[in-house]
Amino acid sequence: MKFIRILKPYLITLLIIAFLVSIKLSLPSLNTLVLSLVFFFGIILVTRYYGLGPGFLFLFVSTFIYLQFLIKPEVAKALYTTGGIIRLLAFFLQFAIIIFITHQFSRLKKRQTASEIRFKALIEKSHTAVVLLNEQAKKIYVSPTIQALLGYTAEEFMKIEAFVLLEPEVLEEYNNQFLEFKNDYGKSITLTHKYKHKNGNYIFVESTITNLLNQKGVNAIVINFRDLNEQKQAEELARRKTKSLEILNEIGISISEQLDLQSILQKVTDATTKL
Repeated sequence: MKFIRILKPYLITLLIIAFLVSIKLSLPSLNTLVLSLVFFFGIILVTRYYGLGPGFLFLFVSTFIYLQFLIKPEVAKALYTTGGIIRLLAFFLQFAIIIFITHQFSRLKKRQTASEIRFKALIEKSHTAVVLLNEQAKKIYVSPTIQALLGYTAEEFMKIEAFVLLEPEVLEEYNNQFLEFKNDYGKSITLTHKYKHKNGNYIFVESTITNLLNQKGVNAIVINFRDLNEQKQAEELARRKTKSLEILNEIGISISEQLDLQSILQKVTDATTKL
């Protein structure tokens, strides 16, 4: 099975060559320039999708077939002179360089694609929402997890200006802070603030903002959003319970110190207003 997988690109390359040869044979009057362009793009496509080996196979086999069967004998004979051999070697060198360049480009493209896939997989599986901003505070990427946090789909959130969902009283302050922050490369800050949910309610959100505008491959301000609403609600509930215990303690002390019913009732009334 592995052998077939290795052999497959070479077999496909030979089939492509056979197809091109059949076109030439069926159209003997085919313009030489057109044939050269087909040959050129054939090498690029084979190298791009199948690698160096198939690219060189295409070069040598198609050149051999052309020299042996597709050109006039007198033209072929002229190629075996010193000048002809030099021209042939220059031809091979030129296309070898093209094959190497195409192969390197293909490898870089595959690496870039793989990196993008890994990046998106990590973000989309994350419990935090991620937003990328350019230096004009325009969104260039929103992770799908934003919907679980704020109710908006990634597409909807992309259309909303960067800070308009913040509480109105802090909006101007955040805009001014951004103007300073975008010039401080590498800086990272964590803020807690309220963000407007799609349902109209404001929820507590923690934002970790990192300036990676100067980092190649990112060139953005990265914002990680984390939902703090449940945490804040739990903190508020704990605060109220603590306050209730303090009030009950005050009432207990009052009862133990004073036996006057009116004074006790007044103490209870005063204490409950603090809840």
